[in-house]
Amino acid sequence: MVGSPPIPADWPEEKVESRLREYNRHMLKVLSIHEGYPGHYVQLEYSNRHPSKIRRVLGNGPMVEGWAVYSELMMAESGYTEFDPRFRLSRLKFYLRAVINALIETDRIERISGEPEPTTVESGSGKPHDIYRCPECRTAVWSDYGRRPWLRFVRVGTLDDPAALSPDVHIFTRSKLPWVGLPEDVPSFDVYYDTEKLWPPESLERLAAIRK
Repeated sequence: MVGSPPIPADWPEEKVESRLREYNRHMLKVLSIHEGYPGHYVQLEYSNRHPSKIRRVLGNGPMVEGWAVYSELMMAESGYTEFDPRFRLSRLKFYLRAVINALIETDRIERISGEPEPTTVESGSGKPHDIYRCPECRTAVWSDYGRRPWLRFVRVGTLDDPAALSPDVHIFTRSKLPWVGLPEDVPSFDVYYDTEKLWPPESLERLAAIRK
């Protein structure tokens, strides 16, 4: 049983739809694993049985949350929901604390199923920013900045192995919160950077080829 507070009666229709899309049936399965069984419920049940009163009373945050996150991964990799990609995307979306984009040619992207739906928002430059989302779980899978149909900014957090790609550069750090640390060996910029100076020759050649 999942308890959820009722949606306020004075919410506009758009906000109600957004809330229900966010907490769709796939996301509720993720939350049930994380918050219930075999996540926090199992971990806390065994924690309460520990012979040390200190261990029972003073829980370890990384252990508590780490077990719940591990439970999600274990269930997903064991075939829960029969490897439904909508469940996987909802779980990965849950951990998109920061956006990491991977630039890639549009014709190199292969969709397995479904047609991502664009939502247009205004970017910091004033140019249009089209965010393409899964029509089922509303997870953002890639973006088109400035209406360049030949180039996509793919959300690394939605890949099968998000850890396979690490950032080559950090941009728009002017909006970074003060407690977020950045590695000193990776270039960072308050806004953007000069592509010609930073990109390797191979990447510049690929960019020039798709611009033709």
